[in-house]
Amino acid sequence: MSDADVLPWQRDQWRRIMDRLHAGRMPHALLLTGPQGLGKGAFARLLSQSILCETPGADGIACGRCRRCDLYLAGTHADVRFITLAEDSNQITIDQIRELIAFMGLTSQQGGYKIVVIDPADHMNNAAANALLKSLEEPPPASLLILIASRPVRLPATIRSRCQQLPFQLPPEEQAMDWLRGQDGFTSDESLSLKLAQGAPLAALANGAQGGDRQALFSDLAAIIEGRRDPVGIAAAWLKLDIKLSLYWVYTLLVDMIRLKAVSTPPMFMNSDFKADLARMAQKMDIKALYQRLDQLLETWRQLETPVNKQLLLEDLLLAWAPAPQSPRAAN
Repeated sequence: MSDADVLPWQRDQWRRIMDRLHAGRMPHALLLTGPQGLGKGAFARLLSQSILCETPGADGIACGRCRRCDLYLAGTHADVRFITLAEDSNQITIDQIRELIAFMGLTSQQGGYKIVVIDPADHMNNAAANALLKSLEEPPPASLLILIASRPVRLPATIRSRCQQLPFQLPPEEQAMDWLRGQDGFTSDESLSLKLAQGAPLAALANGAQGGDRQALFSDLAAIIEGRRDPVGIAAAWLKLDIKLSLYWVYTLLVDMIRLKAVSTPPMFMNSDFKADLARMAQKMDIKALYQRLDQLLETWRQLETPVNKQLLLEDLLLAWAPAPQSPRAAN
């Protein structure tokens, strides 16, 4: 996939924005919303480049060859900035927003728009959001602020109300599977990958590239439940993986086991390739225990947003899955 593409499920949004741009009715702030894995960041980058391009095509897409496109693709275009999470931080800070405001106040060096992309905007802390609000109330001329948020409710209502919202929806399953089939190097099962990604094609593509990790994670979890592996050692191994993705996979396994406890043939099931093994694992746990594991998992996920010892966090999570040790009397 290239940023020079408008993804199939983004074409309606692209046409809407191009119509506004060509009619001279471009808003000063856009809020791109929708689940993760739909390519909102790629859309924002393509839109930024296309607005700054000297000779965009009839469809509004940047030519990729002019001097401004060369500067953009080299990351040296003076009229665009990208704001993201500070290094080793889960927040966008007020200092970053102050730099944005100072940048927006400068004269365009190329004589066109000045553009700022904030991704993920729903990770601004309160001070940063309040500082941004002032800029939204008095936007500089010929400026465009693009906010990207998978959880827009985390943004203050005052910010949301001052942006033109552009929602992105999950595509139809067939469209998503057709797109996945056309991606170089994607060899996973399209339907299974989409189920695991809850219908988001880019998430399915990324997760499919790490399918071996998912298989290993499932084997590790099964070994802990059966008392064959040490949870502490497994926690150390999981630290080398994408922790958030690993926890998401555990989440899907838990949800599937809960569904199996509720009904023998659940209408929705994500890990269809593990169904028989999950049914066997679910038999070893009651429904209350499964919900307790789910609550602990969600709390672990929340704590990842804070400064925390990830090793200890994973150890606590996995130790809860291990069978309780038998007392000497029970062993006799």
